[in-house]
This record gives sequence, C-alpha cells and structure tokens, in this order.
Amino acid sequence: MAESETTIVPVLPERLHERADDLVSWQSLLTESMLPGQVQTSTTLAIGELGISRLLGGGAIAFLSVAPQEIAHRREHLPRDKQEGFLIHVVLEGVGEIEQDGVRLRFGPGDISFRSTAHPSSVRFEGPSRLVALRVPRERLEGHLGAVTRIGPRVCPSSSRFARVVHTFVEQLVPCFFEATFEPVAALEQSLLLLLATTYCMTHAPALPAPVRALATERRWQTLVAHIDAYLTHNDLSPTSCARALNLSTRSVYALFAERQLRFSHYVLEKRLELGRVQLEDTRLARLSIASLAYRCGFANAAHFTRVFTRRYGMSPGNWRRLSENNS
Repeated sequence: MAESETTIVPVLPERLHERADDLVSWQSLLTESMLPGQVQTSTTLAIGELGISRLLGGGAIAFLSVAPQEIAHRREHLPRDKQEGFLIHVVLEGVGEIEQDGVRLRFGPGDISFRSTAHPSSVRFEGPSRLVALRVPRERLEGHLGAVTRIGPRVCPSSSRFARVVHTFVEQLVPCFFEATFEPVAALEQSLLLLLATTYCMTHAPALPAPVRALATERRWQTLVAHIDAYLTHNDLSPTSCARALNLSTRSVYALFAERQLRFSHYVLEKRLELGRVQLEDTRLARLSIASLAYRCGFANAAHFTRVFTRRYGMSPGNWRRLSENNS
C-alpha cells in the first residue's frame, strides 16, 4: 500500500504521550483515556505518564508509569449505559492490590489483573509501577468467554504459562500499536484480545464473599424478630421500644421492615392474632374470658381484639372457640 493510502491508528486522547505532574491533570487524563476515577496519593513525585492508543474495534490500550497511588472507580464514575467490559492490567513492574465485589486480590510483576467496568472497583499501587492497561468492551470478547456470564475480579499469576505468553506478546508486539499501519494492527489487536480472553477463562475465579452489609442486615432482622416474639404480649411494644432495647435507631427498625415490604404494625398485629387463635383453640385456657385472652396477646382491650380477629378469620373469637371445641 502506498504511503499516501495508509491509515494511521487513531489515538485517544489526541495527544499520544502525556505526563501529569499534578493530581487534577492526572485524573483528567485517566478520564479522557481509560475510565473515570478518583486518585489518592501522598507522593511529591510525578503522578503518572502514559501513552495511549484506541483499539480499532473499540476500547483503548495504554502504557502507564505511575507513582504510588490508589485509583477508585466509584458508582458515579461508571458508564451510564452500564455496558460491561474488561479493565485489564498487564503488570510489568510494581506490586499492589485490586478490589471489586468485596474481593481483594494482590498482584506483582508479571501478573495480569482483570476487573469489570460495570461495577465499582479500585486499584492500589504500593510503589512506582509500570503496566499495560486495556479497556475492552465485552462484546469484543463475547464469543470467546464460554460459560462466563458475569465479569468478576481475577488475577492471573506470573507463574501461569498464559501470563508468560501475554507478557512476551506485550513486550515484543504491543509497541506496534503506536507505530504500525491499519492491517497489521488489526491482526495484532485480535490476537491479543483472544489471548487475554483465554487467560481470563483459564484463571481461577475467587470465591465471592456474601455482602457484608447484607449479612449484618440479616443479623439485625433476626435479632429484631426475636425481640418482638419475646415482647409480643406487651401492649407497649413499638418501633421506639425495639430500637431502644436493641441499640438501634427507630429509623433503622422501620427500614428493616421496609426492605422486606412489611410494616411494623401489620407484622405485630398478625403475630398477635395468630397467638390469639392458638390460645382460643387451647382447651386448657377455656376458663379464661375473651378479654383475658386479648390482654394475654398484647391487645389493649377486648373490643379491638374482637374487631380485628373477626376481620382476619371471618368469625368472632367466641365463635372460633366454640367451633374448635366442637371439632375436638
């Protein structure tokens, strides 16, 4: 192909190589090129330097040199279209940690880390580091992910043969992305992505822990239910009394019910009505009046108990007791 007809590989951003010496410039550069995030660092050294090229089929590839720092991709930074993709780091030098979905994974020289672009995550570089970073839309690898239904955090160790092959590819051929013409770059790009997809599928997926918040919420709910059961017959049982006894806020008590599409008052009433029905059917309590049973179940008066019981079971407490006696 004549030189005038060559198609130069486009770059993102327009500048191919950029160095940032301050936090604001570095965050802006990352936002333009890879994925928006919040950078935290205490170093007085240059924040980072990168060379970036757009992948022909979508996505980007970059060489990065970074000072010690943490980059957090929070929910507000994620793509609005929520399209899932890969954020991949081929680590040349440096050590650190990635975090996503409650999983923390260490990485070192020669390792390859994978994260999803559709979920909050972070990466921490504990010292000066060099790496090749890629952002790849999932659809570019869809046919090569096999049974993978959701992208999760993984780290392929440097001891893996797949990691060694990727590093050889990166060291020898990735520089071509920044200087070659269209045809060889297209072939190189597809080869690299297939290799990375294979590496991801062959890397052990860590066990994802149950969300800590969900476990804590479930424990609070079980404690609250147990407290209600214990104090069900007290007519002063209320969200405020529960909150005070369990060292919770009243708002937290309401929230625990709301998360389960329940209301405190309806829940307590149903439990008291069930207790009342059981006591009406208990022949050992036949000598007790309906009013006494109502008080034993936490109702303030017999009239209220009779009204709500009739509405719930279709007959009065007295009729329910007589029917139970006849059937026994």
